[in-house]
Amino acid sequence: MNNRLIVRLTENELKEIMGKCVRRALIKEHIDMQREIILAQKTLCKFPLSDVGLRLESTPFYGQFKKVRDAIVDLNDALISYIRQGK
Repeated sequence: MNNRLIVRLTENELKEIMGKCVRRALIKEHIDMQREIILAQKTLCKFPLSDVGLRLESTPFYGQFKKVRDAIVDLNDALISYIRQGK
């Protein structure tokens, strides 16, 4: 039998490792970050947020939806501001 070591990671540890890997890959690939930010904002606008809200209205999950919606609106506003500053 193989003596394998099993390492269990917390969610935060896994996120940190994935974040480092993604940053390292982006640097190596020379990805156009400005273009990626613009594409992310365009993709965010396509998200059917109002459809989700209508479906969850009057359910126990509507409060959670409102928090997510507000965070997405804040992110979208921040992306738009960043994009406009670059032009």
